[in-house]
Amino acid sequence: MDIRVLRYFLAVAEEGTMSKAAKEIHVTQPNLSRQISDLEREVGAELFVRGSRQTTLTEEGLFLQKRAKEMVRIADETLATLSTYDGVMAGSVRLGGYSPHSVRTVAKVVGKMHRQHPHVHFSFKSLQSSDATAALDEGRIDFSVVTEPVDLTEYERMQLPVASVWGILARRDSQLALLEQVRPADLHDAPLLCPEQILEKHWLHGWFGADDGKLDVVMTYDLPAAMVAPVEEGVGYALCTEDAVKIPESSNLCFRALGPRLESKTFIAWKRYRDFPAPSARFLELIRQELLQVL
Repeated sequence: MDIRVLRYFLAVAEEGTMSKAAKEIHVTQPNLSRQISDLEREVGAELFVRGSRQTTLTEEGLFLQKRAKEMVRIADETLATLSTYDGVMAGSVRLGGYSPHSVRTVAKVVGKMHRQHPHVHFSFKSLQSSDATAALDEGRIDFSVVTEPVDLTEYERMQLPVASVWGILARRDSQLALLEQVRPADLHDAPLLCPEQILEKHWLHGWFGADDGKLDVVMTYDLPAAMVAPVEEGVGYALCTEDAVKIPESSNLCFRALGPRLESKTFIAWKRYRDFPAPSARFLELIRQELLQVL
């Protein structure tokens, strides 16, 4: 299969129409349609259901989309590894994660590597832990900084020297803001905003004990920034980590830690059995060196 045509195929799958994809990849729509038709003849299956307003993937198209992403990634990495400036390391390292506090160790290594290998480019995608593991599986990123709760049994990982402390985000004029620590009994009748993943994984079951089923969960959220406005408007208290949202001194919000203290470990993870190109392999080597110094 022609990698160029696979890129065309992925563009159509991403954009949802031939016209948008043609504009995105700077080819004419008739040429793009012809290339996709030729690809369908090559694989012996229809890859798209062509509607009047939307082009959607068939079952065979979904299968090829997953494989095509991997094939394009391998091609890009191979070219990046072979393309050098007079023997100097060049290419890219793709990172993902969310918490600024947790990413600090990784950022330190990025700076060190950039000074050593200035032709290596870094990219960083803001992703929640569950989205980050999916991005690793699909080859959209090379490394991810993830925080518990997350299942990493299928990934290689190293623990970072940071931990995220759990608590609640509350209005300063609220009842729970008067407490130094928030205990399970304090939350039984309180309206709560909870991260989707901790409910799905029942991660707080041990902290709440048998009474976690009595929680009044008013709203769930995925990105921490989404909880600020509801808390400000008095919807409820947001269960979150202390580093999830930066609270300005002038804000009417405050953070109160849970008691007993509850922490989430943070890891840098990557896909198991991954054969990294030179830039990513060097980055991993520097991460290991950094962690040996601080742990």
